[in-house]
Amino acid sequence: MAFDNNKTYELPKKYKYLKDLGEGSYGVVVQCLNTDTNKTVAIKIPKLKMLYDSEMKSMRMLMRRGLNRRNIVKFHESFSTMNGEALVFENLGINIQSYIDKGVRGQMMLSDVRTITVQIATALNALKEIRVIHRDIKPDNVMLVDETRPFKVKLIDFGFATSTSLTKYGEILQVPCFRAPEIILGLRYSEAIDMWSVGCTVFYMLTHRLLFRGRTAYDILNQIIETCGQPPNHMLNEGKYTAEYFVKTKKNGWRLKTPKEYWGNNVKDRPRRQFTSLDDLQKEGMNTHEPQQFKQCMELIKAMLKIDQHNRITPCDVLRHPFVTQKNQTKTRASTSVRPLDFNPSAAPLVDLIAQTKVIMVQPASPENTMQLKPLDLNPSAAPSVDLITQTKVIMVQPASPENTMQLEPLDLNPSAAPSVDLITPTKVIMVQPASPKNTSQLEDTEREVRLQAEPKKTPEVSKAQPPPPDDGKETKKKKKNCCQRFFAWIRKTFRCNQVGVMGVICSETS
Repeated sequence: MAFDNNKTYELPKKYKYLKDLGEGSYGVVVQCLNTDTNKTVAIKIPKLKMLYDSEMKSMRMLMRRGLNRRNIVKFHESFSTMNGEALVFENLGINIQSYIDKGVRGQMMLSDVRTITVQIATALNALKEIRVIHRDIKPDNVMLVDETRPFKVKLIDFGFATSTSLTKYGEILQVPCFRAPEIILGLRYSEAIDMWSVGCTVFYMLTHRLLFRGRTAYDILNQIIETCGQPPNHMLNEGKYTAEYFVKTKKNGWRLKTPKEYWGNNVKDRPRRQFTSLDDLQKEGMNTHEPQQFKQCMELIKAMLKIDQHNRITPCDVLRHPFVTQKNQTKTRASTSVRPLDFNPSAAPLVDLIAQTKVIMVQPASPENTMQLKPLDLNPSAAPSVDLITQTKVIMVQPASPENTMQLEPLDLNPSAAPSVDLITPTKVIMVQPASPKNTSQLEDTEREVRLQAEPKKTPEVSKAQPPPPDDGKETKKKKKNCCQRFFAWIRKTFRCNQVGVMGVICSETS
């Protein structure tokens, strides 16, 4: 037995009473020292019989699944008392409600709101995976482990938790100020009611004001409609309590009852509203030092407070929301700043560099292999469009004109300076459109052709007195043909090994 101001607590011998932590209509929470482990614990002792039996079963199931590692309070054990099972939990700090109440400005920093929101969403995501609904989320049930930043929080009080398969049609749950519209209307509900409560909680942390406040469900529903809009007809048609708050219209729709229609002659004053929409809060100029982050937070709250539960954001999507991932995006932008490329092959392999930057490095041409080319006369009707190249992965090359050709020397590729292109994409394949008959010609062996073209031609000696033969045009055509042959022979020799790798990279980039 433990005694404190005429209070008697049934405690096992290993627990030494320290102080009361809180008391409610259903039970009391006391802080004790476990003398076996020398650790402080919080013990929840019931006032009514069989009160915490359901919570005990829920906590044992959650601990078997290891959810204490996902921002849910750790449950140690239970022991019997005259009023039922007492539950032993890890000792935590104060709840969000108490932290805000003792604050000087009455609201939390935006960074703290983000940190706590992430952890609540993590806990709800874990519950959703095992199809469990908390059903009583509010600032009192979100506990700070301690008051040091960055805050670490845990979700507590699973006395109303249940499986989604055990939900009952028309149940009245949740505190009125954090109650989802589907509960007010008496609809079938899901884990989405927890997300609605989280939206109200995040708003409270941000402003220290209740978004929806009133003495009755009618007051709350009236403010929900003013702020978020009226529930759609399919919700009102299925609601068990719709007729209590709404009136059927001539167009087979619904309208909310007036205060006189709802209260009759005993009309009560409506709670005073500080704003009528979430957009009004942004107009007040709060948190002007972080306007973008504040706007993202308001967008997240709007997503949590969708009237239709099927359109409400899920815990998994909360963890991917821009307001939550903002720090990670900032780090990413800082780490992906442009840096000068290091073209030292020993320091950065070419294959890795291309995979990361999608840039192909080309060896500069030597001076003897460069010339000024005339602009090509591309006929749009004859040249295929870029879309055709993208779809078919075929690159059509316009034949070079005689004036744009010359005999080039083979490039001296230094393997140490530039890795072979074949190493880049050894398995890539390029599809080449067959050449038309007019663009084909029989080419002789490459080396022989180049050698013959390099040697001066031996022409028979002609008498000085004999006039040169007349030029009938055949000699000019022959020169042009030899020039084309030399050009294509050089192309075959230079790019025979490299065309598959290089063009494969081009095709993979376009696809």
